[in-house]
Amino acid sequence: TGKLRIDNNGLPLRGKKIILMKDGRILVGCASYLTSSGKDQNMAVARILPNGRPDTAFALGGVFTVDFGYDDWYEDFALQSNGGILIGGTSVDESDSRNWKYYRAFARIVVDGEHTPPPDTPAQWQGFEVFPNPASGIVYIRRGAAGNAAAVSIELINVNGQVIQHKTLARDQWLTSMDTKSYPPGIYIIRISEQDGLEQRVKLILK
Repeated sequence: TGKLRIDNNGLPLRGKKIILMKDGRILVGCASYLTSSGKDQNMAVARILPNGRPDTAFALGGVFTVDFGYDDWYEDFALQSNGGILIGGTSVDESDSRNWKYYRAFARIVVDGEHTPPPDTPAQWQGFEVFPNPASGIVYIRRGAAGNAAAVSIELINVNGQVIQHKTLARDQWLTSMDTKSYPPGIYIIRISEQDGLEQRVKLILK
C-alpha cells in the first residue's frame, strides 16, 4: 500500500533525503549501518525504479555504499546535471577514544553509461572492492580498474594505526587476498595506495 522496504543485507538503513529523477526513478540519501545496533555507519544512496523495486543495475540490492574508512556520517547528497551523484558528510576517526578526529568527506558516484565523466577523474583509478565484509577468514581485494592499471600497495591496519599485514597487487593483477583468521574481532582499515599518492581506504569488520 505505497510502502517500500529496502533490504540492506539485514542491517539498518536510514533514509534522509529523496530526489525524484526526470525518468521517474527515485534516489534516497541514506545512513547505512554496519551493525544491527545502528553503530559504525557509512554514507549510502539507494535508487528505486518507477515500479517501486530497488534498482539493481545501480548497485547490489539497489544501495550504493560509500566507505571512507572511518565512521562516516551522512549529511546530504545532490544529483548533477551529467548524471553523477555527489554525497558528503563527516568521517570520524574513533581509533583514539580520548581524541576523535573529524574530517569533511565527499564523494562522486558515477554509473557506467549514465553520466559524462568529469575531466579531472584519473583514468587509472577505478576503485577497489573488498569482500566479504564483515569477514572471519580470507578477505579478497579486487581491482575495479582495467588490467593495465598501476601496481598498488595494500595494507591492513588495526585500531592502533599499526600495519599488521601488507600485500602488493602487481600491474595486470586483478585479485589478491589477506588471511585475517588470527586477528581479534573488531574494526580494521584496508588502505590501498599508488605511488602517485592516490589512496582508497575501506573499513573492514572482522567477526
